[in-house]
Amino acid sequence: MSSTSLHGYKDPSVPELDDETTYQLNYWAAKDIAKRSVLGPFICILGLLGTAPLSTIFDDAHGLLVTLFLLLSIGGLSRFYILKSVKTLTEKNINRWKQLVSFAILSNAIIWGIYLAANIYLYGLNTATLIILLFTIAIEASAAMSIFIWQKLTQLYVVVILLPSYIVLGMHEGIFGLSLVFGISIHIVFIYVQIVQSNKEYWTAICNNKLLENKAKELTVAKINAEKLKEEAEKANETKSEFLSSMSHELRTPLNSILGFAQLLEVSTTPPLTLEQRDNVDYIKNGGEHLLKLINQLLDLSKIEAGTIDVVIEEVNPNEIIFESVHLLQPLADKMKIQLEVPEESDTVVKTDRTLLKQILINLVTNAIKYNRVGGRVSISYAIENNKLIKITVVDTGIGIEKEKHAELFTSFSRLGKERSSIEGTGIGLTITKRIVEEMNGHIGFESVAGEGSSFWIELPITDHSNNL
Repeated sequence: MSSTSLHGYKDPSVPELDDETTYQLNYWAAKDIAKRSVLGPFICILGLLGTAPLSTIFDDAHGLLVTLFLLLSIGGLSRFYILKSVKTLTEKNINRWKQLVSFAILSNAIIWGIYLAANIYLYGLNTATLIILLFTIAIEASAAMSIFIWQKLTQLYVVVILLPSYIVLGMHEGIFGLSLVFGISIHIVFIYVQIVQSNKEYWTAICNNKLLENKAKELTVAKINAEKLKEEAEKANETKSEFLSSMSHELRTPLNSILGFAQLLEVSTTPPLTLEQRDNVDYIKNGGEHLLKLINQLLDLSKIEAGTIDVVIEEVNPNEIIFESVHLLQPLADKMKIQLEVPEESDTVVKTDRTLLKQILINLVTNAIKYNRVGGRVSISYAIENNKLIKITVVDTGIGIEKEKHAELFTSFSRLGKERSSIEGTGIGLTITKRIVEEMNGHIGFESVAGEGSSFWIELPITDHSNNL
C-alpha cells in the first residue's frame, strides 16, 4: 500500500486515501490551526508591552518598537480573518489558504525574533534581555504545541523565532553567549522530537477516525443495498411462486383429462386396441404421469417457498408411516428386485406431522430405489435421541454420489449428471424434502460413496414420545 503523507506525517500502515478524504482531513486540520493560532499575536503584543519597560529600548529604538507593535497588531487582526475564511475553504483554494496562514504565523515569529535580537544587540545579556529570552522560549514552545499539526511549519517557526538571537549571541556575547546557544540548541532538539511525535499521533488518530467513518458509511450503504436486494429477491420469489402455482394448476387440469382418456383407451374393448396402439397408450400414460408428478412437485415447492405449508402436530407411530410408505413403493422396488428392510413392529408414538413425515420418507426411499442397482437393498430405521429427536435413516446399496457433486445435491432441478440416464426424475425431490424438514425445524444430512451407496437421515424434533413395548 502507498503511504499517506499529510503535513510531514507518513505511515506505511495507512492505506492510500482518495482526494476527497485527503481534502477532508486537511480541512479539519485547517480548522484546528485557525483556532489554535488566534491568540499568538496578542500574546506577543502583551509580551512586548510587558517587557519593553524593563529596558530603554523605547528611547533607543522607538521607531523599531512602534513598527513591531503595529505589525503584531495587523497580524492579530489577520487571525480573525483567517478564522472566518475557514468556512469558505474548498478543495481548489485550500493550498493557497495554507500558504497565507503559514506566512501570517511565520511573520509573527520573525517580528518577535527581531525584538529579542535587538534587545540582545543593544543591551547584552542583562536581566531584561534574559527575561525576554525566557519569554521567547515560552512563546516558541507554546506555538510549537499549538501548530504541530503542520510539522514543517512548526519546525520553521522554531528556527525563525530564535535565529536572529543565535546570530547576535554567537557574534557579540563571547563564551557566555555560546553557552546559551548550546543550551537553546538542546531545547530546540527536544522541541523537534516533541513536534514529530505529536504530529504522528494527531494524524494517526485523525486518519484512523476517517477510515472508520468511511468503513461505517460503506457498511451502511451495503446494508441498505442488501436489504433492497433482499426485498427484490423476496418479491421475485413470490412472483415466481405465484406463477408456478398458477401454471401448475392450469397444466394439471388438461393433463388429468389426457390421462383419463388414455385410461379409457386402455380398457376399451370396442374395438380392441392393437399391440402397437397399446404401446402408444402406455407411452402417453407414462409421460403424462411423469409430467403430473413434476407438476405436483412444483406445486409443493411453490407452497413451501410461499410459506403456506402447515405443520399439524399429532400422535404418530413411526412404524406405521414406514410400512405405509414401503407399501406404496413396493411395486417400484419389485421392478428392480430391490429388497426393502424395515424396523420391527413397535408401539412407539411420537408427536409430529404425519403427512409431512410420510412425504419426506417417500421421497427418500424413492431415491434410494431409483438410484440403486438391480438386486440391491434399501434399509429403513429410526431411533429416538434424548427424548427430543427422532432420527430416521435410509441406507441403500446403489450407485452413490461423487464427492465433488455433494454440494449440488439439494439444488433445485439438479440431477447430478443423470439428466440423460434412463432413471426418471425431476431434480426437485430432495429440494422439497430439505425444505419440508426445515419447516419442521429439523435437519437433513447424508453420506455417500460413489459405487458403494448412500445413507440419508433426517432429525426432527418431537414434542413427546412413549414406548409401550
